[in-house]
Amino acid sequence: MAPILSRLSSGGGGGFGFGKKQQGGAGGTGVVATGGTKQTQVSTPDGVFTVHTFLSDGTFEVQTSSPQKTLDILIVGGGAPGRSSSAPISGGGGGGGVVLVKNRQGLLQAAATQYSITVANPSASPLNTPGASSTAFGLTVGGGGLGGSQNVTGSSGSIFASGGGGGSTSSGSNLTPAGSAGATTPTAPLQGSGGTIQVFNSGGGVGGGVDSNNHFGGGGGGAGGTGGAAFAQSQATGQPWGRGGDGGPGTPINFDGTEYYYGAGGGGAIYVGQAGSSQPDSRVGYGGRGGGGGGAVADPSVVPSSHYTGSGNTQNARNNGQSGGLGFGGNAGANTGAGGGGSSGHLSPGNGGYGGSGIVQVRYPES
Repeated sequence: MAPILSRLSSGGGGGFGFGKKQQGGAGGTGVVATGGTKQTQVSTPDGVFTVHTFLSDGTFEVQTSSPQKTLDILIVGGGAPGRSSSAPISGGGGGGGVVLVKNRQGLLQAAATQYSITVANPSASPLNTPGASSTAFGLTVGGGGLGGSQNVTGSSGSIFASGGGGGSTSSGSNLTPAGSAGATTPTAPLQGSGGTIQVFNSGGGVGGGVDSNNHFGGGGGGAGGTGGAAFAQSQATGQPWGRGGDGGPGTPINFDGTEYYYGAGGGGAIYVGQAGSSQPDSRVGYGGRGGGGGGAVADPSVVPSSHYTGSGNTQNARNNGQSGGLGFGGNAGANTGAGGGGSSGHLSPGNGGYGGSGIVQVRYPES
């Protein structure tokens, strides 16, 4: 599924609509605001800004108003964790939703105005639960959907978020349906008016299997693309094998002078038989670009370490995703909104990786 692009009307309403994109932030200088980590003179492809970064909950407060100046906002929900040991050979967790707002009016017009910021925290999303949500300026952006386990489909993400990867099959070569992307209708309107909004999410990849000894989870959906499908093959030589699906990539955004990929999916877990383990391409699913966690390996006796080393993603990641290993999925990078790696079951501790926390950033032009 391609990322969803919608636009806010340039008129006075606070909700979603469609209309012409407003061009640039209007003039007006002298705004003073506090909250998060504040950086000034930040050069980006869109201009020079003051940027406030929230890696955890906080408050954005306008101390000196500038009614004509507009605000840009990035909200990233939390990635879904992998499942617990009770859900074997699961798909990767879906990435949190990513919403980018530009040129929003009416948020800097009054001094002493406070806006509560909530950033998705992985500790609020234990294993077997979807990713947590982030909220800013009245708009909630949801967390990713769980990957499916054996013969269980991946789940949809919550509002704006990506779906989890499909679970493995216990026998046969039929593929388990993937999780779908989350809803795109907001539960509460974004404050302010005008400007544009972009919403990014995708579905998870399908899982699969060959026989009773070869199972492969699909990759979690990413904000920048669908999770990868598991690959399962029964060769004429009698050596069935396969690999887990890779997490979908995050979507690239340069909000603070560095391009990061947000909302990537986690990689799918595998269980592969002795014959299949000799295949060089038989491996766990890799975490999606932007810090996704790598999938777990369920059987230590047959899978060489080269099949899962490096499965956590480090490309364009605000913080790196961890690789999966024997009996555990890799954690996603902090403040990436990426999904955790799929769970192995069977082998202690058997758990999947934790999803990445979200992030909220706010910026306003300096001229």
